[in-house]
Amino acid sequence: MTAISKASPSRAGMVLRVTSGNFMEMFDFFLFGFYATAISQTFFPSDNEVTSLMMTLMTFGAGFLMRPLGAVILGAYVDRVGRRRGLIVTLGLMALGTILIACVPGYATIGLLAPALVLIGRLLQGFSAGAELGGVSVYLSEMATPGNKGFYVSWQSASQQVAIIAAAGLGYGLNQYFSPAQMSEWGWRIPFFIGCMIVPILFVIRRTLQETEEFQRRKHRPDLRTILRSMLNNWGLVLAGTMLVALTTVSFYLITIYTPTFGKAVLKLSTTDSLIVTLCVGLSNFFWLPVMGSLSDRIGRRPLLLCFALLAALTAYPALHWLVQAPSFGRMLTVELWLSFVYASFNGAMVVALTEVMPVEVRTTGFSLAYSLATAIFGGFTPAIATTLIDKSGDKASPGWWLTFAAVCSLMATLYLYRQYSSRQAATPSTVAG
Repeated sequence: MTAISKASPSRAGMVLRVTSGNFMEMFDFFLFGFYATAISQTFFPSDNEVTSLMMTLMTFGAGFLMRPLGAVILGAYVDRVGRRRGLIVTLGLMALGTILIACVPGYATIGLLAPALVLIGRLLQGFSAGAELGGVSVYLSEMATPGNKGFYVSWQSASQQVAIIAAAGLGYGLNQYFSPAQMSEWGWRIPFFIGCMIVPILFVIRRTLQETEEFQRRKHRPDLRTILRSMLNNWGLVLAGTMLVALTTVSFYLITIYTPTFGKAVLKLSTTDSLIVTLCVGLSNFFWLPVMGSLSDRIGRRPLLLCFALLAALTAYPALHWLVQAPSFGRMLTVELWLSFVYASFNGAMVVALTEVMPVEVRTTGFSLAYSLATAIFGGFTPAIATTLIDKSGDKASPGWWLTFAAVCSLMATLYLYRQYSSRQAATPSTVAG
C-alpha cells in the first residue's frame, strides 16, 4: 500500500513536518562527505594528500562523538518537555553548525582558526543530531495508526534519502556548470549556503507540529536524574541496541557519504559517475525503506533483521571484491544498489524495533543514546576507517570487512534482544513486534 492510502492528509502533513529536520541533517552531512577533498584543501592543507583527507574525515567523524552527549541531554529534554519543543531546539543547533561551515574563511585567510571553527560546527551538528533521530522516530511511532508503526517510523530514514537525492542532484548540476578548479576553490560552498537558506523554511514547518497524544496523556515527566538512573539500570538494553544499529549506520555511511570519495579516489571513476550512483542509491533507499517497514508490520521485525544481517555478513566483501577487480560505472551501480537493498530492508525493521524495546518513559533518550553510540563507534568513522583499511592493506575491497563485522554485531544483538525480551513480548505483545 502506498503512503497516500495508509495516511490521511493530516497525518501525511505531520510526517512531512517532523521529518523536515532529518532532511536538513543529512543534506549537510552528505555535502561534507562528498566535498571532503575540497574541504581538506581549504581548511586542512598538507603536503600529503592522504593526510589532508584523513584530517577532514576525522573532523567529520568527530561530530559523531558528540551524539551520545546530545542523546542524553537533549533526549532527556525531549522526554521531559515534549517532542515538539525538543525537535525545534535540535533544528536550531543543527542550523548554527551548518552556518559556521558555510561561512568560515579558509586556512589561507585566518590560519588555525579556520579548522577550529569548522570542528566547532561539526560538534554542534553532532550534539543536535544525537537527539534528532530519536525524537523523530519516537514521534512517528507515537502518531502511527494501529498495525502500521513500522511503515510510519520508516519515514525517518526515508526523509534522509530525499536529502541525499537533492544533494547529489545539486552537486551534479554544479559540476556541469563550474570547472573542477572553481568547485574546489569556492564552488563547494554553494550547496552549504543553499542549506542555510532552507533553514528558516524548516523552522516555520516544524513550529506547526502538534504534540503527540501519547505524550500528552502521560502524567509522569521524568527529570534528567531519573532518566540517567533508568539508563544505568538498562545499560544492557542500551548496549544491545547499540549493536543492533551497527549494520544500519555502517552500511548507510558506506553507500552514501563514502561512495563519492570511494568512486573518485579509489576506483578512479569520474565525479559524474559517482554522483549518479549516489543519486540512484538515494532513490533505491527511499523506495525500499517504507516497503520493508510495512513488511515488518506484517511478518514481524525479527525475521527481517536476522535475514538481512546474515545477507550483509555473507555478501559485503565478495560484492566489493567483484567491483574492484574491474571498476566500472555499471559494476559500481550494481554493487551499491545491492547494498542499498540490504541496508533499507534491515533498517526498515530496525528503527521501529529500537523504539519498541525502550522503556516508554525514557523512549527518546534510550533510542537516541543507543543510536548515537552506534553512530559514534561504528558509522561516523566509516569513511576514515575505510580509507585507512585501503591505505594499510592495499586491498581496495577491504571496507567490505568492516561492513561484515558490523553485520555480525547486529545479528548477535537481534538474537539477544528477542531472546531476552520474549517474556516481555508475551506479556505485552505491542512492546516488541515480531
